[in-house]
Amino acid sequence: MASKHLAALAIFAIVLPAVAMATEFTVGDDQGWTINFDYVAWAKDKVFHVGDKLVLA
Repeated sequence: MASKHLAALAIFAIVLPAVAMATEFTVGDDQGWTINFDYVAWAKDKVFHVGDKLVLA
């Protein structure tokens, strides 16, 4: 029983920092999600990681 709790605690300790470090990106920044916008140039200077969120506003 104690080993199950220890395993759950270890998983929690690994996952929590990854969630806390997630970044939310608004696609297109101030212009938002629109036509005639260079999204390749927008994304070029960004580093995305698993868990990050892209907001289409």
